Amino acid sequence: MHMIGWIFWFIIIFGLGGFYVPVPKKMVKRDSPLDILKRSFANGDISNEEYTERKSVLLDKQ
Repeated sequence: MHMIGWIFWFIIIFGLGGFYVPVPKKMVKRDSPLDILKRSFANGDISNEEYTERKSVLLDKQ
């Protein structure tokens, strides 16, 4: 009976842990600053003048 208890807890601990699969950091896609700027402009958060000014600043840094 004692062995069945150990097997039960082994299955619970390692079985449920098998469902957790971490995403490697290399696979996480992050938006570039230019993508964020484009989204802000598309949403209407910034004006055309602000967009062109910030875009030129971002492109000069690259």
